[in-house]
Order: sequence, then structure tokens, then C-alpha cells
Amino acid sequence: MSSLGRALAGFMSSSLFGSATQVVKGKVSTVFLGAAGVGVYNQLTLFYNLAMTLSSLGLRNGVTRNVAAAEAAAEQDQSVNEGVLRQFSSAFLLVAAMSLVVSAASIVASRQVSHLLFDDGGERWRLIIVIGLAVPIGVAGVIYQALLNGLRIVGPLVKARMIADGSSVVVFAALVVPFGIVGAAFGFVFLQLAFLLLVVRATWTVAPSFAVPRVEVFQFAEAKKSFPFGAHSIVVGVTGIGASLFISRLIISTLDLEANGHFVVAVKIATVYLGGLYAAASGYFLSSVVKAASDKTVGKTIDEAIRLYLAVVAPIIVVLMASGEILVILFFSSDFLPVSVILLLLLPGDSVRLVAETIGQALIAQKKLLSSSIVFALWAAAYCAGAILLLPEFGLLGVAVAYSASQLLVLGVLLVVSKRLLDYTPCLQTVVTFLRAMLLVTSASAACWYIDSFILEMLICAAFILVWGAVSMRDSFFATAMTKLWHVLR
Repeated sequence: MSSLGRALAGFMSSSLFGSATQVVKGKVSTVFLGAAGVGVYNQLTLFYNLAMTLSSLGLRNGVTRNVAAAEAAAEQDQSVNEGVLRQFSSAFLLVAAMSLVVSAASIVASRQVSHLLFDDGGERWRLIIVIGLAVPIGVAGVIYQALLNGLRIVGPLVKARMIADGSSVVVFAALVVPFGIVGAAFGFVFLQLAFLLLVVRATWTVAPSFAVPRVEVFQFAEAKKSFPFGAHSIVVGVTGIGASLFISRLIISTLDLEANGHFVVAVKIATVYLGGLYAAASGYFLSSVVKAASDKTVGKTIDEAIRLYLAVVAPIIVVLMASGEILVILFFSSDFLPVSVILLLLLPGDSVRLVAETIGQALIAQKKLLSSSIVFALWAAAYCAGAILLLPEFGLLGVAVAYSASQLLVLGVLLVVSKRLLDYTPCLQTVVTFLRAMLLVTSASAACWYIDSFILEMLICAAFILVWGAVSMRDSFFATAMTKLWHVLR
């Protein structure tokens, strides 16, 4: 198996475990916070993500890329690698200072931020302060994660993520049950702190010379190398969060707060639980594309990643759709049953999203940042416009259709852009893999939509997966990857 395949196996294990912990947290949240409380918690996490995006200056991808390049140069020169330390230290110290400024500003303006998020006259200002205190902690963890991704150190990073996720479940539940939404906020802070401590320990163990950022090697010019990536990440991050906030406010104003809670849970399942696989592996894929550029094998690297992602994601999506009602009741509550129907229209779009974002990451790695930003802005505009058009008549199902249609649109645009800028066109095997996966996913979605019997749904979807797997095994790449992936997971 390729190094990307082995990394994907490790990240998939972490993602599956992280998804399991998110499911437990989701169950606790829905039972003890209710739909309205879930909506409040979602707004808090969106605010945290916005503050993180601004205070980290979006340097994570830049640090990963520049660390990977510095390490490669050191290997060629057989020299002591000071470039990695300079890049890491300069970026870390700069974003640490920025995060303190953002945290302080959010604390001072907590009442105004609370009113902006919840239209509550500043009533939830204490929650804003708690989340604001987590920002410097989260920023530090992100930069250490970027360092390990750039060094292509997979195992310790995966372990740190899994331990942090596992321990946070216990703390989250222990705080939410007696303290409600306040406990949820403190549980969120604990997760960021636990990951930071564990990733620092991992760095100290596997790369001790880079474990402590050093003030004496700080160079603004070194941190500046990541600014183009940072500007891109800020634009993309703010646009994405802005779109999410717009959609949530639109649902609340058109329907009600409970409907927003339902849609938040559906999006969490589709784009957070499942998307965790891609998010975890994206840093490794980014550094792989950087290294592939020198060998002129970028296209091959993209094709390999897409085929691996679809091989893993397609059957997971089918299982999620077929067992949607049971999973919603089991992991959330019967009050969230409408979520299972929303998923039938949302999850097919998320499979397209993984392919689109893989190509988008290649654009970032090749410094086509303006084009990447424009494409992402186009997606946000299409999603919001679709929601405006479809929500009044079709409700939450209309928003789900708008999401999937926007992902399909942006994939088509990315294929045109990547052809012009990267000279990349998917190979025939990749196209066949994509079409085979989409046929599986859409067939399962249609079957679950029209069939009322849960048992019959499961049997038909299981048959779809078996047929898809049998046909896919005729592809030597798929057969080899799945065999070795299974051995790695064991």
C-alpha cells in the first residue's frame, strides 16, 4: 500500500473513533439540551471556528506545506534542518500573539457578540467568554498539528487525537448533565486543552528538536511565507462560517429554532462525522501533493486519493442512510426523526464534496489560491441562493437539495479549473470509480426514500453494497488497497 494509503488507514481509525465520540456527545446534547440547546451549542462552536480562523491567520496549510518543503530540502542537502524550526517557531509565536488579542476582544465585547449570535440582548455573554478563552489553546494545537503533518508523522498524531476525543466524552457528559449548556461549553474547552497537551507530548517524543518554539529564531519573513495560504484560509473559513450562520438564521426566521436544531444535527452527521475522515487526512494529502510536484506526479496523487476516499466513504454513506431512523433514535432521540429523511438528500452531496475538496486541496498545494477562493465563494453563493429559493416551499428538504446541488456545481467548476491550472484531468479509472460510487449512493437514497420497511431497506442496501464491492474488486487498485487497508486496520 502507498504511504497515502497507510496514512488514510490511520486517519480513518482516528476519524471513526472521533465520530463515535461525537455520536455520544450528540446523544448527551439532544437528551439534556434539546433541539434549542443543540442550536445554541452550534452557534457557539461556529463562533469559536470564526475566532480560530481569524486568530490563526489561516497559517495551518502554509505551515504544513513549508515544513514539508524545508524537510525535503534538508534531506537533499544532508544538513541539519533549521528551516523546520524557524518556520514552526515563527508561525507559532505570531499566531499565539494574535489569538490572545482575539480572545481578549471577544471577552470585552461578549455582550455584543452574544446579541449578534442569538439576538438575546447579550444574555449569553458568559458562554462567549468561556469559548473565547479556548481560542489561544486551540490555535496552539492547530500549529503543532500542522508541524506533524508537514513532517508526515502519522501515528503519534492519530493517537493524540483519539485520546483527546475519548477523554473529552467523559468530561463533556459529566458537565452537561448537571450544568446544561454551560457544562457543554466547558467540555468543549477541555477537548482543545487535552489535544494541545497530547500533541505537544507527541512532538516532544518523535521530534524533540522541534517541540519547543524558540523566540530567538523568530523571523517575520519566515512566517510571511505562509501568508498567501493564510489569506486563502481566512477567506475560505470566513465564507464557509458565514454561509452556515446565514443558513441557520434563515431557517430560524422562516421556520423556527427547533427546525434549525434538526438541520444542525443532519449537517453534523453528514459534514462533521463523515467529513472528519477527510479533514484528518487532508493535511497529509497536502504535503503529499507538494512532494509529488517535484516528480510531476500530482495527477496520479489526486487520482489515488479520490479513489481511496470513495472506496471508504461510499459504503459508509449507504449504511448511514439505510439505518438513519434507528441511528437517530439511538444516538439522538425520537424528536430528531426528521433528520433521517434530510440525510437521504444531504449525504449524496457530501460524497461529491469529498471529491471536490480533494481537487481543491491540490490547487492550494500548487499555490493557486485566488482561484481556490473564488471557487469556494461560488459554492457558498450557490448554497445560500438555493436555500433562499427552496426553503419556503420545501422546508429543510429544500435546503438539503441546495447543499447537494451546490457541491455538484462546484465539482464541475473545479474540474475545469484544475484542467487549466494543473493540467489535471481524472483518469478513466477515477471517473469509473466516481460514477460507480454515485450510482451506489443515489440508488440507496432512492430505495430508502420509497421503502417504508426498515428491514427491507437494510436488505436492499446491503445487496447494493455487495454488488458494488464485487464489481469494484475487479479493479486491481481497489482490490489491493482494500486488502492492505483491512490488514492495517486490524
